[in-house]
Amino acid sequence: MENRIAIIVNKAIEKQTFPGCVVAVIKNGKRSIFPFGKYTYDVDARSMRADSIFDVASITKSIPTASLALLLIDRGELRLDDKLISYIPEFQNPDREEVLIWHLLTHTLDFDLRLSSLKDQEPDTILEHIFTARLKSKPGITYAYVNATSVLLGLVIERISRKPLDVFAAEEFFTPLGMKRTTFHPSLFPKEEIAPTEFDTWRERLIQGEVHDESAHSLSKKYIVGKPAFG
Repeated sequence: MENRIAIIVNKAIEKQTFPGCVVAVIKNGKRSIFPFGKYTYDVDARSMRADSIFDVASITKSIPTASLALLLIDRGELRLDDKLISYIPEFQNPDREEVLIWHLLTHTLDFDLRLSSLKDQEPDTILEHIFTARLKSKPGITYAYVNATSVLLGLVIERISRKPLDVFAAEEFFTPLGMKRTTFHPSLFPKEEIAPTEFDTWRERLIQGEVHDESAHSLSKKYIVGKPAFG
């Protein structure tokens, strides 16, 4: 199996699909981890490590954000048919009375808003745009995979748990599952253990150990949002 994986991955590296990666395989209860390539295309770049940490980007929408919401539902502290404004009264969208927790979990809020266009704004200004942005269709009608939905869900989780999202995630999700290298705070680890994401023309530097998503990066100056994490 390792040879088959190596052939596929090495072809991708040769095509410059990515400079390196880490592949984990679980078979018959046994876990094997295979690092391939390097952190960047530079000749003298660091080799990929079996325990390299990556920006997991939108996976954070489900792990831990949506999973923590499901935990609160299981505990009876949150319900699918609860109104969003019960937890975030600042949400002033024209359809505010109709937006439910169900819509956040199913990504059926079609915001007429591109958060990436707000990347140069201050965190509170970005949140204000999310709170007031109109929907292109009624809640529950259109599937729309956008960051604003997960930002709102993260805020709901914080207000119910009365803890910052990163703290609640560590207590209820990461630590119990033994996820010792998954965090909202990659600076806890040496930079050489973190794989770069890409060269970002907006920040004009290689992004390594900081949130890649532009609006999430801007929000993270003040808030832990339900979008960016590393693992």
